[in-house]
Amino acid sequence: STLTNVTIVDNKGVGDAGLGVYNKSGTVNVNNSIIWGNKLSGNDANTSGGITFKHSLVEGVTNQDGDGNLDSFLPESKPLFVGEQPGFDPSVADYYSLALNSQGIDDGSNALYTPYALTAPTDLFGNARIYDEANAGVIDMGAYELNNIYVIYHSNFNTDVTFTSRYERETTTVVVSSYEATALPARDGYTFLFWTTEASG
Repeated sequence: STLTNVTIVDNKGVGDAGLGVYNKSGTVNVNNSIIWGNKLSGNDANTSGGITFKHSLVEGVTNQDGDGNLDSFLPESKPLFVGEQPGFDPSVADYYSLALNSQGIDDGSNALYTPYALTAPTDLFGNARIYDEANAGVIDMGAYELNNIYVIYHSNFNTDVTFTSRYERETTTVVVSSYEATALPARDGYTFLFWTTEASG
């Protein structure tokens, strides 16, 4: 059997069998996937049995045989889910989508996904499965594909400015007009990491 672009995380239980992916017999292939934080009786239990990983991030697995896997023992290779970021509401649906600084972004294999492109063209949110495929985009690991992020800078009821980005390393400069103290509409539930602001005047 084959698992492609799945996210299996934070399951907990008791017993002897592997809780993340358990292979009793036969062959199991895991592609473009994230398996992390699964525990049995408090011990790591992400996989059990003969399993082959390709272009995946699996806790306890290194870059196995050069098959494009991320080395889970490196600090920078943790999944970094959106829901783990400070101030994030854990009840929202995209808790396990990848944060902007996750190493799993653009690190899957389009070739491993291709057999499923017609039957599963979108992720769990309905977003296009390969972001910017027309321009050589690369599929993300896991069940969610990071797509464009639209940020509206609200300039004290003056003309709004919309900025579109997908990566935190992109930058933009926005000049807005300021007014005397005015109550701005509240928009809760958004956290922007790695952003800096500078005010002058």
